[in-house]
Amino acid sequence: MDIDTNTEISEQGADSETKPKAKGKRDSAKQAAKWSTELQASKRWMAKFVRTGRECEKAYLDKAEGELSASLADYAGKTNLFWSNVQVILAAIYGRMPKAEVNRRFDDYGDDVSRVAGIIMQRILNGDMQREWDDTNASLRDASQDRFIAGMGQVWCRYDVQIGERQEPDIDPTTGQPVIDAATGQPRTQPVEFIEDEDAPVDYVHWEDFRYSPCRRWRECRWVARRVAMSTKRLKERFKLGDKQIGMIPLQSRSPQSDRDGNRVDDVLQATPFKQALVWEIWSREDNYVCWFVEGCSFVLDEQNDPLELDDFFPCPQPIVSTTLTKAFLPRADYAMTQDLYKELDRVNARLSHLTDAVKAAGVYDKTAAPVKSLLTTAVQNALVPVDNWSAFVEKGGMKGVVDWMPIDQFVNAITQLTQRKNQLQHDLYEVLGISDIMRGASVASETATAQQLKVQYGGARLANLQNEVARFVSETMRIRANIISNLFQPETIKRRSLIERTPDAPMADEAIAMLKDWDQAQFNIEVTSDSLAAPDWAAEKEARTEFLGAASNYIMAAAPIVQQSPMTGAFLIQLLQWAAAGFKGAKTIEGVLDQAAKQLTQQAMQPPQPKPPSPEDKKNDAQAAKYGAEAEKTSKEAALIPSPMGMPTPPIMPTNGGPQPGGPQPAAGGAMVPPGGLPAGPGSVPPMQPQPPMPLNPPM
Repeated sequence: MDIDTNTEISEQGADSETKPKAKGKRDSAKQAAKWSTELQASKRWMAKFVRTGRECEKAYLDKAEGELSASLADYAGKTNLFWSNVQVILAAIYGRMPKAEVNRRFDDYGDDVSRVAGIIMQRILNGDMQREWDDTNASLRDASQDRFIAGMGQVWCRYDVQIGERQEPDIDPTTGQPVIDAATGQPRTQPVEFIEDEDAPVDYVHWEDFRYSPCRRWRECRWVARRVAMSTKRLKERFKLGDKQIGMIPLQSRSPQSDRDGNRVDDVLQATPFKQALVWEIWSREDNYVCWFVEGCSFVLDEQNDPLELDDFFPCPQPIVSTTLTKAFLPRADYAMTQDLYKELDRVNARLSHLTDAVKAAGVYDKTAAPVKSLLTTAVQNALVPVDNWSAFVEKGGMKGVVDWMPIDQFVNAITQLTQRKNQLQHDLYEVLGISDIMRGASVASETATAQQLKVQYGGARLANLQNEVARFVSETMRIRANIISNLFQPETIKRRSLIERTPDAPMADEAIAMLKDWDQAQFNIEVTSDSLAAPDWAAEKEARTEFLGAASNYIMAAAPIVQQSPMTGAFLIQLLQWAAAGFKGAKTIEGVLDQAAKQLTQQAMQPPQPKPPSPEDKKNDAQAAKYGAEAEKTSKEAALIPSPMGMPTPPIMPTNGGPQPGGPQPAAGGAMVPPGGLPAGPGSVPPMQPQPPMPLNPPM
């Protein structure tokens, strides 16, 4: 059990400027005395729970110690119904690897940055659990198993960082240029530390290695602690202790240990070939600090002021526990509630075993009738056995007179009664634990489908509280991991681990990571529903996806004509589809694709409409127009080649009294003046004749 404590937390948080300043160096001796008293008080308070938990583990493993009698241990065929019931319940409660659901607090479909931030965190949480070397899933399952056996299960979250060193140029702060080494003439370098890798693992904590302050409810708990075994070498590396200080730390011996009843306690330290120290990592909410302490030591090994800065301070969720009362947050195991039924069932099984051994062919016979014995002791088949004195044998009544069988009717009747009692005890156990025959994979062929459905609903109702409690436990663990990632991870690590740049939401990755780094602003709902923990129901998941596709298809078919008539409405209709998709489980990743579609439609609507391609009729009309234009152009060219006709000469105009002078403008019809020479003759036309005044008969002498 060589498990390291928060080594990385101690080393990375010492020089952080964002951490709260220390209120002053605490007195190590006083702190050691305080925590020694606190741990002893918690040990006494939880002593009864620890004893009961050990007995429950023995019953689960079928070990005959403590409350179980030794005679039952000798019976090899005993039915361990407690083990069977735990396996059935655990399969129904924690049937598969959990999946984190990081949702927006109010499901605002328009808040794309919050949606992308939730997707980033969800991809990191689920991706880490799917790694082969990750212990998150195994730790959660082991803690759930502890809850159904001993009555309490717990895990522990921490921050793990690997610091590397590389050489970088030494920059002169005054000039901003690399410093040149005078001896070599090359830029001088200096070692610089950097983060090689960082992680937020989840460690399993055994229920005996977990303690907390006595309280009535968990919200009143003042401090929590877990115990980790560390070797001497690990102590020196982690706490930087010298040999003298190591000699002052009590180490766990390998001597056998026993509980108050004298029963030997199983401890992995007994199998370790070297001594180890049991280091308690204590987180005090009242003092807002963490310290490491070994019981029996006069000083604390180390202390720090809130290295993780979690919202709830504790690095562990509220433990998953069985039955508790409001007067004390101290669980009572389920086996303790039903141990009388289990013990009576063991006694009935033991008696059935002995009665079954007694039911056999046994009896007595007359010693003188030796041939009768050979009928049972030798392989006599289809043969006759000779009798020496037949007359005497007949006088005694034959076989009935010389043989008397042991009566087994009473044994058979007792077996029948005990079998009925066994079935009744098993039925009572299933009723108390709420395990129906459908959950166990058993059913009666004569039952109707309605009766079986009622059993499923009844069993589901009985297990609903257990499912919700386990889901709450897993959700709080995931929330603590998300808080650690948000507070301490580098933005480059978040981007690399989530692979968000390979998704359609890559343009908003930087803004979403910036929101995640401010956990007070983000505060997403990180939840793991009980459905994701139970056995997978592929039919229900397929039905949910089919329902979404059917609804989306009908909506798209109805909205397509509207978008064709008015492209401006496309973005609005897609927003309606986003609003509807936000109500479907698992449709969050589709919203990014819908966002891109809405942006494309908006951009297309803002651009001027493109001309429509010509239809076949338009092409036909264009061809006819081109043909007519060519013919008109040809006709015009031919007309231009025809010569114009010669005009007739204009006769001289004789001057008259009061008339216009020759060579001057001539009056035209309507009183308009015509220039000399008359109207111009157009091509192919004859100029109009001008009226001439009458000539005198006798010219003057």
